[in-house]
Amino acid sequence: MNKTFNDNFLLTSERVRNIYRQHGDDLPNIDFISNINVDDLATNKRFSNITELFIDSNKKMRQAMRYSGVDEKYITGSASDFEKFRAFCGVMPDLLGNLVYMQRHYELKFYFDCDLKICPENCEQIWNVTSEYLQNNDVRAMNLLRMANVESVSIVTDGLRDLSPFEKIRSSESAVKVYPVLSMRGIIEIEEDRFVSYLSELADITDIQIKDFYTLGLAVNKIFDKFESMGCRSFLIDSFILSGFVKPDRYHADLIMKKAINKGSCELSGDEVAQWRAEFILFLAEEIKRRGWCLHYKIYVTSILKISLNSQYWRKLNVQKRGVIPQLKLIEYLGTKSAIPNTVVYSDCLDEITLAMDRNRTDTPKLLYGVDGKNCADARKIRASFDCIARMSALGRLVGVPSFSDNILCKSYFETVKRVYLTAICDWIDASGTVADDEDILNLSEKIFYRNIKELQNL
Repeated sequence: MNKTFNDNFLLTSERVRNIYRQHGDDLPNIDFISNINVDDLATNKRFSNITELFIDSNKKMRQAMRYSGVDEKYITGSASDFEKFRAFCGVMPDLLGNLVYMQRHYELKFYFDCDLKICPENCEQIWNVTSEYLQNNDVRAMNLLRMANVESVSIVTDGLRDLSPFEKIRSSESAVKVYPVLSMRGIIEIEEDRFVSYLSELADITDIQIKDFYTLGLAVNKIFDKFESMGCRSFLIDSFILSGFVKPDRYHADLIMKKAINKGSCELSGDEVAQWRAEFILFLAEEIKRRGWCLHYKIYVTSILKISLNSQYWRKLNVQKRGVIPQLKLIEYLGTKSAIPNTVVYSDCLDEITLAMDRNRTDTPKLLYGVDGKNCADARKIRASFDCIARMSALGRLVGVPSFSDNILCKSYFETVKRVYLTAICDWIDASGTVADDEDILNLSEKIFYRNIKELQNL
């Protein structure tokens, strides 16, 4: 079979297909926390071939090629773009059943109106069809976002980074709004060697001599001000190791910070790192709440493992103490202090989170739940998250759009999540025997896919 595109992919019943055909694509998309290359948007990069779109701009596809044994020469190396695309086509038949397979075919159809199966036999024909389209049409980064009906995109950006690309986009009065999302991982990870150099760079940027927690706070607030001037409304706390929960304490955090500066981060114990994290995150949460921003909080066991294996701190940790429980205790502590802002939690262990949190406590924070783009290669993971949140009676707290994707062809990610969740909503209703008309389903879908995000970021 030469053609493979299926317009009904992931829509498993006639009812959900009818609902989606009538209303599924009406809402604008808000890519509210993304890893898209902001420089491509600032320069409004024009793409010249499909390799730049399917491989260079897509971390997931590069990972898939590596896992399939493709030599790095044909991924990021010296091979020509056509040779890289040929290697990509050689891998695709092995990805049957993975959503990466369907997403690439969806993109080929949506952006190029080409429904050929991606395989070695069709490689040259697809290359020629897409090359002709790109040559005859002005396919630029911003155009691709508009084609995907993207209203705005917020891009994770380190606090040390120059914000001139965002300023350039802002001054261009683009139809697609582009904002930064502030991240300061270099400070949160006090146990890493980079901590001291990060403080030094922060001091240079803010013109503040950082010698204690107080002056650090002044410098960080300057960064907050700078990002806010670019329309930033969000802060990201990425996955990190927490060996145990320690109540925040400014006095001891100040001593720990000075020890890291004077003696080196490698001298810190696990308890000292936990103490530092707790106090600094409390400081961040209070500031984020004061400014009316939202907090993106990632709690990932797999990410924690990855960080751990690349960290000297790994050797000091008791493996049994790693995991999500200390972080949940920290979040609950923030709730008791009324210091938690609007917060979206992302996790690969939602069941563990829901079991660990005592929902009978009146001070338990009312969190929202997000979808990490890395789960968009597995419909079962997306569905499992839905089922877990539905069991919690928290469907109204779901933010049902993909996050942390670097794919400029983001339409396929929105399609994946919307289709899985819309199908899940219909299945959930049918399984419960509830009587619900299409309007009820559409109202809940609009809340999950659009209204929650608008309210979260005060857009």
